[in-house]
Amino acid sequence: MADVAGAIKGSRNEILNKAAFSLGRHAHMAPANLDAALMELHSAAKNMGLQDHEIKATIGSGFKRGGDSRRSSKTPTRCRIRRQSSSA
Repeated sequence: MADVAGAIKGSRNEILNKAAFSLGRHAHMAPANLDAALMELHSAAKNMGLQDHEIKATIGSGFKRGGDSRRSSKTPTRCRIRRQSSSA
């Protein structure tokens, strides 16, 4: 939220979109906190001077795209790299 609150004119929508994307991507991990997070994101955007219609469109777009590429809570599979033995 700090990135959104501190955004300067010319980068506000992009930063808001990235924050909404991230929120959408992780929303399934903590659905109980989702409404509060969206309200906080909306308030931060409003405080930086964006209009309601811009805020709703930008958050909606970013959140949807983030939800479409949800992050898994499982730890990634590790890859093993075999080293070739050097024979000299």
